[in-house]
Amino acid sequence: GKAEHKRKDVDQMNEIAFISNEVRAKLLQGGIPKAPSSEAGVGAVLFVDISGFTDLGKKLKSNLTPERATETLANEIFGALAKLTDICLMWGGDVAKFAG
Repeated sequence: GKAEHKRKDVDQMNEIAFISNEVRAKLLQGGIPKAPSSEAGVGAVLFVDISGFTDLGKKLKSNLTPERATETLANEIFGALAKLTDICLMWGGDVAKFAG
């Protein structure tokens, strides 16, 4: 029905761009307010810097084809972010955004 169609729409959006669990739940419940809007809440912020990222990129670029270097670097970043996300979710948190 209508709810299943909405769930499919949200799932398709999540394949295109990262959607936090909080935003996903709001979309499934009928949408989010039009921008600009604000909402009070409690939270924490975690900033993480991947040490050695630039040096790793240079090393991969000099030792691999450009395509393979890009793929390898992306896989390394994905692995690190996935581990951090898993820890956050394990403790009841949510990831609202990745930047950098």
